[in-house]
Amino acid sequence: MKVVAIAPYKGLGILMQEVANSLQLEDVEILYGDLAEGVKNAVRAEQEGADLIISRGGTAERIKQRVNIPVIEIEVSGFDVLRVLSLVRDKQKKAAFVGFPVLAKAVSTISKLTSSAVDVYAINKEESIETRLQQLKDQDYTFVVGDVITVELAERIGLHGILLTSGKESVQQAFLKAKETLSYLESFNNKNKQLLQMLKQLKQWILVVDEQQNIILETKSVSSFFQQYLLQVAVRVQSSCSFVLSGKEDRFLIKANRLQQDNLIMYQIEPAYEDEAAIEVRLGQYADTPGSEGLYVSRWMDKARHFKKDEYARGIWLIGESGSGRAILARYLHNVHAPFLRISGKLLNKQHLNELNTVLLEEGTIFVRDADQLNRVDIEKMEKLVKDRSGKLLLSAAEEPQDKRGTAVFNLPPLRDRNEEIPVLTKVFISHFNNMYGKQIAGVEEEGLEELIRFEYPGNVTDLQRIIKQAVLKSTGEYLSKECILESISSSNLLKWELPLHGTLAEIESEIIYQVWKAENQNNTKTAARLGINRTTLWRRLKERVEKGGRT
Repeated sequence: MKVVAIAPYKGLGILMQEVANSLQLEDVEILYGDLAEGVKNAVRAEQEGADLIISRGGTAERIKQRVNIPVIEIEVSGFDVLRVLSLVRDKQKKAAFVGFPVLAKAVSTISKLTSSAVDVYAINKEESIETRLQQLKDQDYTFVVGDVITVELAERIGLHGILLTSGKESVQQAFLKAKETLSYLESFNNKNKQLLQMLKQLKQWILVVDEQQNIILETKSVSSFFQQYLLQVAVRVQSSCSFVLSGKEDRFLIKANRLQQDNLIMYQIEPAYEDEAAIEVRLGQYADTPGSEGLYVSRWMDKARHFKKDEYARGIWLIGESGSGRAILARYLHNVHAPFLRISGKLLNKQHLNELNTVLLEEGTIFVRDADQLNRVDIEKMEKLVKDRSGKLLLSAAEEPQDKRGTAVFNLPPLRDRNEEIPVLTKVFISHFNNMYGKQIAGVEEEGLEELIRFEYPGNVTDLQRIIKQAVLKSTGEYLSKECILESISSSNLLKWELPLHGTLAEIESEIIYQVWKAENQNNTKTAARLGINRTTLWRRLKERVEKGGRT
């Protein structure tokens, strides 16, 4: 481990090196500098990897205030003071000590014990030394004892400056203390490394930050985009909160706790498996939703452009059937550079409302699904929060609420009533699934497009997206044929297998789970959502099926 010893005067540096050699301390660097210069050297030494600093007097005191590593001070011993008092003992000449309190106290104590005729003046500021020295000169003092700065200024105005030096005993004592501290630090660091290795084995990741957004501990790196958001949120965490943080591919459950004693914020991070969360924060970089471009060019999206800032603050109701594109519309209305908060009106409680104040940043958007499940008081709390953050409040429901109280309403018709959008949405979905699955579908044959326009879409845009996905995966040509479209429509509807009535209840459930999983193209997330279970449960049930000899 590296030690940097900062000597205010040359003689002390030589003595430091001698003591370091005698104690067999190899990695010791000697630097010179008094007060401000010493502090400058100390700060640079810490930046370059020093583990401990040794200095003395006012220089050591100042260094302690500027660095975050241990500072060992060379204390002034009784022998050091006795030596200098003997040197200035002269009944015919007046002598005084001028220096910082840490040295002045030691000199004053020894002076009284030995009845030495040395007056002691403690100085708190470097700028005050010269004024005091001038006063002493006017009072016919001859000798002035002090630190380096005192001696230099005394000689400059015509007084005899006597340097209070540190003897070998004091320097040796400081280095022994430094050696003991280094041993403790090494042991402490080794234990920390072991603890960190143990933490890295946990399912959860740990991120600890301070209020200045400095990372104190990180057991595993998250993306810089996620990290930046968590650093910004840290200053808002009052006690604890939890939410889901999601991006383009990753989705994490975040639990934040303030460690009151150290004023630190600890994040516990783990993959999020539940499909629905009370609060989910999607970051602006990943705001795009497949198919949103189809709405961008629609006349319905044009109608949504007229809302004003104060209307967003009071809340805008987005009304439409399931799958009609309310979430996509909310994305479009959202400021892409700020977080997008997706809230579940079914799961939201009083604690979650308080947590919104933590996770909503400036110009962020709150999008509430099933907002008709909330009472007016809860909505008013969100309105106030959004107004304070210059954000937007979007409330989604299948039917228009009775109690709107002046908030704006935007009705999004079902896809069957705006089928002129189907050709555009179809192209968008084809492009998306081409990219996802490495396909090169160029479009839909005319007869196939007619079938798409003719279909009723009980699930609206969601149904169209599912149908195009099935067709893209099944098609072997450059264009989606009528037959391919009809087959995809058929397979995307209700499951068409005979319900198994033989076997135990667990076996019947297992078969149903397996058939839904197949119908969803083995997509665990969509299968779990459709069955109303989480992905962990789905994975376990499929695994049990394999272990019992079933197919997957």
